[in-house]
Amino acid sequence: MSTTVRDAIRPDVEAKTATFVDASFAVADRECILRTEKANSTIIALEDKITSLREEVRELKALIAAKPDDKYSLTKAKLIQLMKDLGYYE
Repeated sequence: MSTTVRDAIRPDVEAKTATFVDASFAVADRECILRTEKANSTIIALEDKITSLREEVRELKALIAAKPDDKYSLTKAKLIQLMKDLGYYE
């Protein structure tokens, strides 16, 4: 119901009913505002978390780029040695 329709019907309604409707709208508006504020605070917290996670990923990428580690890389020589150790290659 729009406010125009509500105001047009108001003269035909008892004062108690009109007061109740106004109070109901006020309660609904307040609840809507509270839900919106809660959602906004959650969004802000999540945005902060995303920012911190992005910074951590950047730091990890920089660390990996600065110190390449060949210990776990699989090269042809390592593969041949592994196959010899397992008895698949002579």
